[in-house]
Parts: sequence; structure tokens; C-alpha cells
Amino acid sequence: MNTTVEYCFVKILQDHTILRWKANDFWQTLLSYGVANTFPNRQKLYRLLYKKIHENMGDWADIEKIRKNFRLMFDFVCNHISAKSEWFQEYLKCNPEYDNFFIAIDKNTDLSLVTRPRTLPLLSEFDTACGKKYIWTTFSDDQIDLNFENPEVLIKMLDVLLFYLEKGADWIRLDAVGFMWKEAGTTCI
Repeated sequence: MNTTVEYCFVKILQDHTILRWKANDFWQTLLSYGVANTFPNRQKLYRLLYKKIHENMGDWADIEKIRKNFRLMFDFVCNHISAKSEWFQEYLKCNPEYDNFFIAIDKNTDLSLVTRPRTLPLLSEFDTACGKKYIWTTFSDDQIDLNFENPEVLIKMLDVLLFYLEKGADWIRLDAVGFMWKEAGTTCI
């Protein structure tokens, strides 16, 4: 571990893999929200777990050591999850436990009022064990939106958030929080 680090930023990727991001300039760290894009092969970093640190980046013991001298910021991507995540893979298998974790909607639904940060299609087509489904993907087809109408999703995400607090987060950035609620016929913001 580099002992000359002045600040630590804990970055949670879309799939909620945890990366430690270090910078000598605190403000640069705070502004480094796009840090995932600075890794050329970020797909290789995915571990697809909310609570596991990528093995190349250390472990929770390292975070605890850093926490003794520095304040920590965690980046919590609460709107969506990786298409490669265990949750979505189980959904694709039609595991009933994950049946309502994501938003499947008729492809002909009028979603023209939805505020969009990108021009990619809002619905992405997926083949599931139960047949073809069109899933809400605000940002891209590899970032699957979670269904917060389902209390189980809310409980699981609150559990993750509380876990980060228990692990010493001084700040938590809620990524894409403005896009969490989806309702056809509205702006969803």
C-alpha cells in the first residue's frame, strides 16, 4: 500500500465492484467520478458483487488501514447493475427470486416523455428462459435498471448502503439517483 497517499476515493463500478482510487489532490479525487472509464479494460475488473473489492486493488483490511488516516468517499451506483451481475443472470434464467428485480415492459409502450441522458434505446431486448423481454436500460444495454417498486430490491440496496457506512464511508455519492423511479407517461425524474 502506498503510504504517501493523501486521500482515498472508493469507487463502485456499475456492477458495484469496489476499487480504491488514490490521488494526491483531494479535489481531483472528488471530481474523478468517471474513474471507471480511465481503466482501459474495465470489463476485466468486474467481480459483480456489491461487497467485494477487486483482488488487484486490495481488500477490506486495506480500506480499514486507509480509513485510520483518511476520510473515504464511496460511489454507490444505485440505479442500475451490470448485465453480467448475478442478479441479472438469475433473472435471465427466470429464477422467481429475481422475477421483479428489473423492469420488463412492452416494447410498444410510449416512453417519449422519459428524460434521457443518452440517445441509446431505453429498452433493450434480452432472451430469457421465459422468452424474449424488453428491459429498461436508461444508460445502455449492459447497465440494467433496478426496479425500486419491488421492496426486495429496496431492502437489498439499503443493505449495501448500510454496509458501506459500516465499512467507514464518510461520504457516499449516489450515482444516477435521479433515474431510480420509472413510470411510463412521465419524465421519470
